Amino acid sequence: MATRTPKNVRTEIKPSKPLQGISKHQIDDHFDVKYAGYVNCFNQIEEKKQDAQPSGGPNFSEWREMMLEQERCFNAITLHEGYFQCLGGNGQANGTIKTWIDEDFGSFDRWKERFTATGASARGWCVLAFSLSDGRLYNVLCDEHMIGLWNSVPLVILDMYEHAYYIDYNSNSKQYLQAYHNNLSFDFANRSIENYNLEGLRKKMLVAKS
Repeated sequence: MATRTPKNVRTEIKPSKPLQGISKHQIDDHFDVKYAGYVNCFNQIEEKKQDAQPSGGPNFSEWREMMLEQERCFNAITLHEGYFQCLGGNGQANGTIKTWIDEDFGSFDRWKERFTATGASARGWCVLAFSLSDGRLYNVLCDEHMIGLWNSVPLVILDMYEHAYYIDYNSNSKQYLQAYHNNLSFDFANRSIENYNLEGLRKKMLVAKS
């Protein structure tokens, strides 16, 4: 029977240097408990699926519950890994992502204002995503791990679940949002653009629509 290699906690992406307004205690809890917990849960479900009977129904079944929970864990892992890689900067955009933000939102400040408002409105995640359908950037509000924009690549990721800030700010999400922007790095966004060849795809799509 073929089995997948278990997912590992990516310790190399945990922020290592001090952050402005986000404590080491907060990061340790977020990374070592929440994120690592999703990795462990995903692996446990994957192992359990090997011996499970693949039959179910839309109302309730063990298979349905395993599929839903594993999908939730998978998305949580993906988003958390991007989120931690978006920290450690000075809040200033650079490179290709800066150019695209200016083109699609009018200016960096205009995007930041709208991204922050989207984050303040979210119960789960706020994501700046690149759409593979039209080559544009979109701010996406995701109230749950399993809600998002299909056919897109996340470039800037903001965790708005309370576990991301309650140690430092209790329920004061506005102060957390300010701290997030003070520490925001766009290196993850630019690496993703390069890794997925999004620049070529964007040019192709925008030329086709012109």
